[in-house]
Amino acid sequence: MIAAMAQESPPRRLVLGSDGFDVVVATLESALAEIRASEPFSRGADFPSASQPTVDAVRHERHQAQV
Repeated sequence: MIAAMAQESPPRRLVLGSDGFDVVVATLESALAEIRASEPFSRGADFPSASQPTVDAVRHERHQAQV
């Protein structure tokens, strides 16, 4: 532990012991898989950018084209 902290860039998180390391890695991999499985929903929650028209703007343009 002392050697890890004495490094030029010490680790922000240090898991000690083989069993602890395996459990932490498995837990994080499981959480990451769950997050990645929900990626479309996560990315779909973005606010529209200035270059991306809103749903209302698209509807308005369609309505104007029909008039």
